[in-house]
Amino acid sequence: MGEDGWADEGGPYPELCVFDLDACLWDKEMFEMQAIPGESDKVVGDLNGRGEGVIGVMSGFDRISLHAGSLVALQGHADGRYPGMKIAVASSADTPFAEKVGRASLALLEVLPGLTVWDMLLRDWDGRDVNQIGRQPPLSSNKSATHFPRLKAATGVGFDKCSSSTTASGATTAAWWPRTAGRRADEAPSP
Repeated sequence: MGEDGWADEGGPYPELCVFDLDACLWDKEMFEMQAIPGESDKVVGDLNGRGEGVIGVMSGFDRISLHAGSLVALQGHADGRYPGMKIAVASSADTPFAEKVGRASLALLEVLPGLTVWDMLLRDWDGRDVNQIGRQPPLSSNKSATHFPRLKAATGVGFDKCSSSTTASGATTAAWWPRTAGRRADEAPSP
């Protein structure tokens, strides 16, 4: 990383992109799910023309799938299109059960054939789990007070110039954007 917090390769990409899970990275709310997905709950299909892989997981009668835009962004990250950027997740999953559903889903849903979301989250941090998922202490329902400070401590990436967006559900997704702070999401540079 350069002194300005950007990858030596340069580029208008954040050093860290943090995804919320429920109704942001994927299409469901984990507290509404009935079962923790397992190997037998995989739904296999086309991964945007990149091959066959796990495009969904069943939790009872509900299917959890990545949003189309999330899949495109994660595939771009897997392909190295965002030099110097790493990813993490922050989710205030309501209950310990919801946290287990979320973690199991991350470990099953694929970005590319054989590459799960969880694989990517660990790859970026040399196998360390820096993700902040749940509401059990020391976490709380207030991500800005608990999840994001813990992410900063775990990753060493500051958030003094953090850009975030709130979805229709009220969830927040943030990215550390040192060179583009203050821009709206639709003004952010594309890969």
